[in-house]
Amino acid sequence: MTTIRRISFVLALLVATGALAQQRMEFPRQKFDRSRFERATPAAPPETPSAPAPAEPTAPPVATAPFAQPSAPAPDAPPSSAAIDRPAAFAPFPGAHSVSPEYKALIDNPKFDDVPKKVFKDYRDYDTVMQLQKETGACVLLYFQNPFEADEKGLCAWYEKRIATTMPWRKLMRNYIQLEITVTGRKEIKELVEKYRANKTPGIFIIQPGSDRGIRIWPFYKDYANQMRLKELDDVLKELKEASTPAYAQWF
Repeated sequence: MTTIRRISFVLALLVATGALAQQRMEFPRQKFDRSRFERATPAAPPETPSAPAPAEPTAPPVATAPFAQPSAPAPDAPPSSAAIDRPAAFAPFPGAHSVSPEYKALIDNPKFDDVPKKVFKDYRDYDTVMQLQKETGACVLLYFQNPFEADEKGLCAWYEKRIATTMPWRKLMRNYIQLEITVTGRKEIKELVEKYRANKTPGIFIIQPGSDRGIRIWPFYKDYANQMRLKELDDVLKELKEASTPAYAQWF
Protein backbone atom coordinates (compact mmCIF):
# COMPACT_ATOMS: atom_id res chain seq x y z
CA MET A 1 0.00 0.00 0.00
CA THR A 2 1.40 3.34 -0.98
CA THR A 3 1.76 6.25 1.33
CA ILE A 4 -1.08 8.17 -0.33
CA ARG A 5 -3.48 5.27 0.16
CA ARG A 6 -2.50 4.97 3.77
CA ILE A 7 -3.13 8.63 4.33
CA SER A 8 -6.51 8.37 2.60
CA PHE A 9 -7.46 5.36 4.72
CA VAL A 10 -6.56 7.17 7.92
CA LEU A 11 -8.55 10.24 6.90
CA ALA A 12 -11.56 8.12 6.02
CA LEU A 13 -11.33 6.36 9.35
CA LEU A 14 -11.21 9.66 11.19
CA VAL A 15 -14.22 10.97 9.31
CA ALA A 16 -16.21 7.84 10.10
CA THR A 17 -15.26 8.02 13.76
CA GLY A 18 -16.36 11.64 13.96
CA ALA A 19 -19.71 10.87 12.39
CA LEU A 20 -20.37 8.12 14.91
CA ALA A 21 -19.46 10.45 17.75
CA GLN A 22 -21.86 13.06 16.38
CA GLN A 23 -24.66 10.46 16.24
CA ARG A 24 -24.03 9.49 19.86
CA MET A 25 -24.30 13.14 20.83
CA GLU A 26 -27.52 13.69 18.85
CA PHE A 27 -29.18 10.52 20.13
CA PRO A 28 -28.23 10.22 23.77
CA ARG A 29 -29.02 6.92 25.46
CA GLN A 30 -32.33 7.01 27.29
CA LYS A 31 -32.25 6.27 31.01
CA PHE A 32 -34.03 3.05 32.07
CA ASP A 33 -37.41 3.90 33.66
CA ARG A 34 -37.99 1.33 36.45
CA SER A 35 -41.33 2.83 37.47
CA ARG A 36 -43.01 1.38 34.38
CA PHE A 37 -42.52 -2.14 35.77
CA GLU A 38 -43.53 -1.44 39.41
CA ARG A 39 -47.03 -2.47 40.71
CA ALA A 40 -49.29 0.48 41.17
CA THR A 41 -50.27 1.15 44.81
CA PRO A 42 -53.81 2.31 45.68
CA ALA A 43 -54.12 5.94 46.27
CA ALA A 44 -54.58 6.97 49.88
CA PRO A 45 -58.18 8.07 50.65
CA PRO A 46 -58.61 11.75 51.03
CA GLU A 47 -58.55 12.96 54.56
CA THR A 48 -61.99 13.75 55.92
CA PRO A 49 -62.31 16.72 58.18
CA SER A 50 -62.58 15.66 61.82
CA ALA A 51 -65.86 16.30 63.61
CA PRO A 52 -65.79 19.24 65.95
CA ALA A 53 -65.43 18.35 69.62
CA PRO A 54 -68.75 18.39 71.50
CA ALA A 55 -69.33 21.34 73.70
CA GLU A 56 -68.89 20.67 77.38
CA PRO A 57 -72.18 20.76 79.32
CA THR A 58 -72.59 23.59 81.71
CA ALA A 59 -74.01 21.22 84.37
CA PRO A 60 -73.97 17.44 84.82
CA PRO A 61 -77.11 15.75 83.42
CA VAL A 62 -79.71 14.72 85.93
CA ALA A 63 -80.83 11.08 85.71
CA THR A 64 -84.50 10.56 85.05
CA ALA A 65 -86.62 8.48 87.38
CA PRO A 66 -86.56 5.15 85.44
CA PHE A 67 -82.76 5.08 85.47
CA ALA A 68 -82.09 6.50 88.92
CA GLN A 69 -80.07 4.20 91.14
CA PRO A 70 -81.77 3.57 94.49
CA SER A 71 -79.72 4.04 97.55
CA ALA A 72 -79.05 0.95 99.67
CA PRO A 73 -81.37 0.71 102.67
CA ALA A 74 -80.03 0.68 106.16
CA PRO A 75 -79.69 -2.84 107.64
CA ASP A 76 -82.40 -2.29 110.26
CA ALA A 77 -84.72 -0.13 108.20
CA PRO A 78 -88.02 -1.82 107.27
CA PRO A 79 -88.62 -1.88 103.51
CA SER A 80 -91.55 -0.39 101.70
CA SER A 81 -94.67 -2.46 101.24
CA ALA A 82 -93.56 -3.39 97.72
CA ALA A 83 -90.33 -4.90 99.06
CA ILE A 84 -91.94 -7.00 101.79
CA ASP A 85 -91.14 -10.64 101.29
CA ARG A 86 -94.43 -12.44 101.74
CA PRO A 87 -94.95 -16.16 101.26
CA ALA A 88 -96.64 -17.22 98.07
CA ALA A 89 -100.40 -17.08 97.78
CA PHE A 90 -100.86 -13.90 99.82
CA ALA A 91 -104.17 -12.46 98.68
CA PRO A 92 -106.41 -10.29 100.85
CA PHE A 93 -110.09 -11.14 100.81
CA PRO A 94 -112.68 -8.65 102.02
CA GLY A 95 -115.09 -9.78 104.66
CA ALA A 96 -118.87 -9.93 104.67
CA HIS A 97 -119.35 -11.84 101.41
CA SER A 98 -123.02 -11.99 100.48
CA VAL A 99 -124.32 -12.28 104.04
CA SER A 100 -127.81 -11.71 105.31
CA PRO A 101 -128.74 -8.27 106.67
CA GLU A 102 -128.97 -9.73 110.18
CA TYR A 103 -125.48 -11.19 109.99
CA LYS A 104 -124.16 -7.99 108.43
CA ALA A 105 -125.50 -6.08 111.44
CA LEU A 106 -123.70 -8.53 113.73
CA ILE A 107 -120.44 -8.07 111.80
CA ASP A 108 -120.74 -4.31 112.16
CA ASN A 109 -121.34 -4.67 115.92
CA PRO A 110 -119.67 -7.89 117.10
CA LYS A 111 -120.42 -9.39 120.50
CA PHE A 112 -116.92 -8.86 121.83
CA ASP A 113 -117.97 -9.80 125.37
CA ASP A 114 -118.83 -13.31 124.16
CA VAL A 115 -115.44 -13.91 122.55
CA PRO A 116 -113.57 -16.66 124.48
CA LYS A 117 -110.38 -15.44 126.14
CA LYS A 118 -108.63 -18.77 125.79
CA VAL A 119 -106.64 -19.96 122.80
CA PHE A 120 -107.92 -23.11 121.08
CA LYS A 121 -104.95 -25.38 120.32
CA ASP A 122 -106.45 -28.43 118.63
CA TYR A 123 -107.24 -28.76 114.95
CA ARG A 124 -110.47 -30.50 115.98
CA ASP A 125 -111.62 -27.17 117.45
CA TYR A 126 -111.81 -25.64 113.98
CA ASP A 127 -115.56 -26.25 113.58
CA THR A 128 -116.18 -24.91 117.09
CA VAL A 129 -114.23 -21.76 116.31
CA MET A 130 -116.13 -21.15 113.08
CA GLN A 131 -119.43 -21.61 114.89
CA LEU A 132 -118.37 -19.08 117.51
CA GLN A 133 -117.62 -16.64 114.74
CA LYS A 134 -121.16 -17.00 113.39
CA GLU A 135 -122.56 -16.35 116.86
CA THR A 136 -120.37 -13.35 117.74
CA GLY A 137 -119.48 -11.73 114.40
CA ALA A 138 -115.84 -11.57 115.55
CA CYS A 139 -112.72 -12.20 113.49
CA VAL A 140 -110.71 -15.38 113.89
CA LEU A 141 -106.93 -15.39 114.22
CA LEU A 142 -105.69 -18.71 112.83
CA TYR A 143 -102.06 -19.52 113.57
CA PHE A 144 -100.14 -22.39 111.95
CA GLN A 145 -96.78 -23.34 113.43
CA ASN A 146 -94.31 -26.02 112.35
CA PRO A 147 -91.78 -27.10 115.00
CA PHE A 148 -90.40 -29.86 112.77
CA GLU A 149 -88.72 -27.60 110.22
CA ALA A 150 -85.63 -25.88 111.64
CA ASP A 151 -85.99 -22.62 109.70
CA GLU A 152 -89.73 -22.34 110.26
CA LYS A 153 -89.39 -23.29 113.91
CA GLY A 154 -87.03 -20.37 114.42
CA LEU A 155 -89.37 -17.93 112.69
CA CYS A 156 -92.33 -19.16 114.73
CA ALA A 157 -90.37 -18.72 117.95
CA TRP A 158 -89.32 -15.25 116.84
CA TYR A 159 -92.92 -14.24 116.20
CA GLU A 160 -94.16 -15.71 119.49
CA LYS A 161 -91.47 -14.04 121.61
CA ARG A 162 -91.24 -10.67 119.88
CA ILE A 163 -94.81 -10.08 118.69
CA ALA A 164 -97.36 -12.38 120.31
CA THR A 165 -96.17 -11.72 123.87
CA THR A 166 -96.16 -7.92 123.63
CA MET A 167 -98.80 -6.09 125.62
CA PRO A 168 -100.40 -4.26 122.62
CA TRP A 169 -100.81 -7.56 120.78
CA ARG A 170 -102.20 -9.41 123.79
CA LYS A 171 -104.78 -6.67 124.46
CA LEU A 172 -105.99 -6.82 120.89
CA MET A 173 -106.23 -10.60 120.93
CA ARG A 174 -108.93 -10.42 123.61
CA ASN A 175 -111.34 -9.51 120.84
CA TYR A 176 -110.27 -12.25 118.40
CA ILE A 177 -111.24 -15.91 118.43
CA GLN A 178 -107.84 -17.62 118.43
CA LEU A 179 -106.98 -21.05 117.03
CA GLU A 180 -103.45 -22.42 117.02
CA ILE A 181 -102.62 -25.48 114.90
CA THR A 182 -99.36 -27.42 114.91
CA VAL A 183 -98.59 -28.67 111.40
CA THR A 184 -98.18 -32.44 111.25
CA GLY A 185 -98.82 -35.14 108.69
CA ARG A 186 -102.43 -35.72 109.73
CA LYS A 187 -104.89 -35.64 106.86
CA GLU A 188 -107.21 -33.15 108.56
CA ILE A 189 -104.36 -30.74 109.23
CA LYS A 190 -103.06 -31.05 105.67
CA GLU A 191 -106.51 -30.13 104.41
CA LEU A 192 -106.54 -26.99 106.53
CA VAL A 193 -103.01 -26.08 105.42
CA GLU A 194 -104.10 -26.49 101.81
CA LYS A 195 -107.32 -24.57 102.34
CA TYR A 196 -105.51 -21.53 103.73
CA ARG A 197 -102.36 -22.09 101.68
CA ALA A 198 -100.18 -22.02 104.76
CA ASN A 199 -97.22 -23.26 102.74
CA LYS A 200 -94.79 -21.55 105.08
CA THR A 201 -95.00 -20.98 108.81
CA PRO A 202 -95.61 -19.01 110.85
CA GLY A 203 -98.93 -18.88 109.07
CA ILE A 204 -100.96 -16.08 110.66
CA PHE A 205 -104.38 -15.53 109.11
CA ILE A 206 -107.30 -13.26 109.93
CA ILE A 207 -110.61 -14.85 108.91
CA GLN A 208 -113.35 -12.27 108.63
CA PRO A 209 -116.98 -13.26 109.24
CA GLY A 210 -118.67 -14.35 106.04
CA SER A 211 -115.38 -15.24 104.34
CA ASP A 212 -114.05 -18.70 103.61
CA ARG A 213 -110.50 -17.48 103.14
CA GLY A 214 -107.94 -15.79 105.35
CA ILE A 215 -105.92 -12.62 105.01
CA ARG A 216 -102.33 -13.44 105.79
CA ILE A 217 -100.16 -11.38 108.11
CA TRP A 218 -96.43 -11.79 107.52
CA PRO A 219 -94.33 -10.22 110.31
CA PHE A 220 -90.99 -10.52 108.49
CA TYR A 221 -89.11 -8.97 105.61
CA LYS A 222 -85.79 -9.55 103.87
CA ASP A 223 -83.12 -6.90 104.16
CA TYR A 224 -80.65 -5.77 101.51
CA ALA A 225 -78.47 -8.82 102.28
CA ASN A 226 -81.44 -11.18 101.80
CA GLN A 227 -81.56 -11.90 105.52
CA MET A 228 -84.91 -12.32 107.27
CA ARG A 229 -85.77 -9.50 109.67
CA LEU A 230 -88.66 -8.91 112.03
CA LYS A 231 -90.89 -5.96 111.23
CA GLU A 232 -91.54 -3.24 113.74
CA LEU A 233 -94.47 -4.01 116.01
CA ASP A 234 -96.39 -0.96 114.77
CA ASP A 235 -96.14 -2.23 111.20
CA VAL A 236 -97.48 -5.64 112.19
CA LEU A 237 -100.34 -4.04 114.12
CA LYS A 238 -101.15 -1.96 111.06
CA GLU A 239 -101.44 -5.13 108.97
CA LEU A 240 -103.64 -6.67 111.65
CA LYS A 241 -105.96 -3.66 111.58
CA GLU A 242 -106.21 -3.67 107.79
CA ALA A 243 -106.99 -7.41 107.76
CA SER A 244 -109.79 -7.08 110.32
CA THR A 245 -113.33 -5.79 109.83
CA PRO A 246 -113.99 -2.06 110.36
CA ALA A 247 -115.57 -2.83 113.73
CA TYR A 248 -112.05 -3.51 115.11
CA ALA A 249 -110.77 0.00 114.38
CA GLN A 250 -111.88 1.13 117.84
CA TRP A 251 -109.32 -1.17 119.48
CA PHE A 252 -106.27 0.19 117.65
